[in-house]
Amino acid sequence: MASEVIAFPVNLRKNQNKYNAAYGKYYAEADSKEPLNLKGFAKHISEHGKLVDYSMAVLVLQNIVSCLKEMITQGQPVKLDGFGTFTPTIETDGQKVVDTVEGSLNVGIDNLIAGVHLRFTAAC
Repeated sequence: MASEVIAFPVNLRKNQNKYNAAYGKYYAEADSKEPLNLKGFAKHISEHGKLVDYSMAVLVLQNIVSCLKEMITQGQPVKLDGFGTFTPTIETDGQKVVDTVEGSLNVGIDNLIAGVHLRFTAAC
């Protein structure tokens, strides 16, 4: 999933690793939220319509994909009980850091981000 617009909350985190070349610098990180569980995700889906028969089930499954994309692009992790958790993450590199939080105002948060990815952690 590629997007030029980052529509979910992003935080700046200070690198605390003294052995890292970017020690003391700030980097972009996805804001951490509690994952939306199956019932919460089902509630979100139900706001888009109700399941009635097979054709509606197909529409609901298509809606699941659409809603999953919607929630992830807003930075909301989604946990499907018994399946796993989808979590958005941000990729940075050593060249995209600033010395202070105020420095990010000059550079712009979007310029600190090398990529946005979707991580899936399977349920055990």
